[in-house]
Amino acid sequence: GVAEAASKDTSIECGGLETVKEEAAGGIACITLLGGADEVAFVFDRQPFQFKVKLEVPVRISGVLPGGQAEALGVREGMQLLGVNGQSVVGLGPEEVLRLVQSAA
Repeated sequence: GVAEAASKDTSIECGGLETVKEEAAGGIACITLLGGADEVAFVFDRQPFQFKVKLEVPVRISGVLPGGQAEALGVREGMQLLGVNGQSVVGLGPEEVLRLVQSAA
């Protein structure tokens, strides 16, 4: 990737909504998932996201912690991971996708 000058706030687009990612506040992450035929963008405001992924291609949600942030947002088991903070993860290896998710917020 191209190195960018570090700034306090980074603007990211999440499903057509522009969100300000504040580094100081722990950040905001935009995780795009495929649920059925619909592409859905979920905005997480903190780590941990409280979902598990299966390390295979395509990367899918393999579990959602009951009562956690992911469940509250509507993330469901079986959804395919499409993007992290506006960057497509389609075609990337599972370990690379996991790394992007873990460093997202």
